[in-house]
Formats: sequence, structure tokens, C-alpha cells
Amino acid sequence: MEQKANEIGENIAEGTKDVYQKIENGAVSGYETVEKAVTEGYKTVEETVTDGYKTVEDKVVSTYKAVENGVVDGFNKIADGFVDTFLKKDGETVEEARARLEAEQKAREGKK
Repeated sequence: MEQKANEIGENIAEGTKDVYQKIENGAVSGYETVEKAVTEGYKTVEETVTDGYKTVEDKVVSTYKAVENGVVDGFNKIADGFVDTFLKKDGETVEEARARLEAEQKAREGKK
């Protein structure tokens, strides 16, 4: 990600430098031409910054999803371990114990 940020910075600097070089070299003349060159430079900067933000956004979202999946998977492993150790009956699988516990909970809720 740091490499991408450096690339973005370099692209912004290049776009700005190009505009100034055109002005210094006299390649642009007249207000309209300068305005056009500056506008093009700003568009280049805008596109580069937008691409940079999009890259950062994608990385943040993918990292969040990876963390979320890791937490959910970890929780499920802990819950399965708890059911396996403390709640399942002889010969029962973890899945069967979870189904039995869910049915018992629904029965208790129905009695209220």
C-alpha cells in the first residue's frame, strides 16, 4: 500500500510539473491555453487521487472482511468446543447437540 501511495504522489508531482514546464517553455500562450493546461493538470491530479482513495478503500474493506471472518470462525470453534465438552450427550455429534439445544430452547420459549 505504501508503494501505491508513493506512485500516487509521483503521478501528482509529474502532472503538476508538466503544467509548469509547458508554461515556462512558452508552449502555452494566451489565457485560454494556460487555463486548459491547468485544467488538464487538475484532472490528472483528481484522477490520481480518486484512484488512490479507491485503492485504500478496497484494502480497508478487504482487511475488515478478513478480520470479521477470522473472528466469526474463531467464535464458532470456541462455541463448538464448549458444546463438545460440556453440552453434548454420549454418542451425540456437536451438530446434533446444537440441534437438540435449539429445540429445547424453542420449547422453553413456547411455555412462556
